[in-house]
Amino acid sequence: MKRIAIGIFISCFFAYCLSAQEPCNPTSKNLLYYTLNFVLDSSVGYPPLHTDMPYDVMIGYIALDSAARTAISTHKAPQLFEFIDRQTYNDTLRTIMRYRYKMIDYNPVVYYDYLYGPPDGYVPMVNIDRALTVAIGKSNPLHQTVAFDEVFNAYWILHIRVDDTLRIKDRGLSCEAVTAASVDILDTIKGRVFPMRYSNIQPYSMPGTINPENVYPSNKLIIQYCNEWRRGNIYGNQGDQLVTLVDSNGAPLYNPYTLVDSNDVTWLKPGKEYIVFLHPEIVCISPFIAMYISIDPYSGESFSEGMYPIENGIVFDEGNEFGLGQYVPVSEFKNNIRQRINEIIHYGE
Repeated sequence: MKRIAIGIFISCFFAYCLSAQEPCNPTSKNLLYYTLNFVLDSSVGYPPLHTDMPYDVMIGYIALDSAARTAISTHKAPQLFEFIDRQTYNDTLRTIMRYRYKMIDYNPVVYYDYLYGPPDGYVPMVNIDRALTVAIGKSNPLHQTVAFDEVFNAYWILHIRVDDTLRIKDRGLSCEAVTAASVDILDTIKGRVFPMRYSNIQPYSMPGTINPENVYPSNKLIIQYCNEWRRGNIYGNQGDQLVTLVDSNGAPLYNPYTLVDSNDVTWLKPGKEYIVFLHPEIVCISPFIAMYISIDPYSGESFSEGMYPIENGIVFDEGNEFGLGQYVPVSEFKNNIRQRINEIIHYGE
């Protein structure tokens, strides 16, 4: 099961980008989602260094910047990608994993903006990042596990409580209905910074979120997903052989195939808690001005699409993706995530 790609790029001339009009339109009928979109202003430096950065984060940006610029100036971009591709699960790759994880964790917003924003004279950062994740996936002995994929590649790992949901009949071609959920952040496991400024030009928004400054509270977030996404784990030849999660009375909690239950109620429910793995998705880009993004569940390979329900302090891991069983105390589940993180970030220390 592979999720349909959400982001598409909309190009515009520089003069148009500087005009008073919106340079790209997140409500375009050609785009998939019509809910609240966050705005990333294209204002980071290249590389985006600050004196208060942790040492490993600073070194990571300097190394990535140097590789991208040198590959262009010496006309050796193909050799750079060949070097990345032939890496085994060795000291070099594991050190890169440590730096990349720390860079994302420190500020996911800056890292994502940096991937898509460098000026001319650089190998596109996003291409380098993709090549690295592919190389890590091929060589890492744990790559065929949902748990490693979610922990390493998600931009945010959060313990949340759903405040409200809004279900939208989508006008796009790929999704019948979208759910946007306004959530309270109870615990941040990965991703210390959240996008806060949002666009108010789309026709739908969560109740109570609009304010004159277009700034979203730092302890809240909007996440969104397609209700028709099929749940399932393609790893281990399991395909879509889904387990039906049941409550204490044996009644099915969720439709075994999509993100709605038997009463057509969506996966994320107001008042309920979840452990979620999230990442940004591009809605559209205005070159030199801003990037519009949505925040979506990361894992298309998880039985829960990277959104693990919690009931009475117990995490439901339907596919036993973290190897702890289907029903795991929330503290044990989060400790397992943090142990996996520590194995990445403390390598070589």
